[in-house]
Amino acid sequence: MGKKAAKHYTPEERAAISRRLTAEEIAVLKEERAKQEKGAKIIDRAIGVEAGLIPPPWAEKLLATTEAKTRKEGPKERRVNLISRGYWPPEGKPPAKLSNADIVKKVGDAYHKRYGHAVDRTTILRSRTIGRLPRP
Repeated sequence: MGKKAAKHYTPEERAAISRRLTAEEIAVLKEERAKQEKGAKIIDRAIGVEAGLIPPPWAEKLLATTEAKTRKEGPKERRVNLISRGYWPPEGKPPAKLSNADIVKKVGDAYHKRYGHAVDRTTILRSRTIGRLPRP
């Protein structure tokens, strides 16, 4: 059988081990433990983001900013929506088989007749009722 390692402590070491901690020492230890726990939480979050378990913090901010941006329709787009509802009631959605060029020609001509000036094709195709082009 192997010999047990003898633990030889000096009297000062025994006193240091057995004595009770003061309030200041306890406060210092609590602060150190709080710092370590905070660091561990940061590291755990970073590992979770890296593994794909948690969304990254900038994704949450990005989602909040994109949801907040609701764009108000401009006057031309409102007029285009009104014309498209006249052609394709009740919602103003053109049939799927109709090409973009046909939609632009039909709505553009009606817009020019009614308001006296032309409207851009992207305004027509991006209007909420027609919705053929996505917003940038």
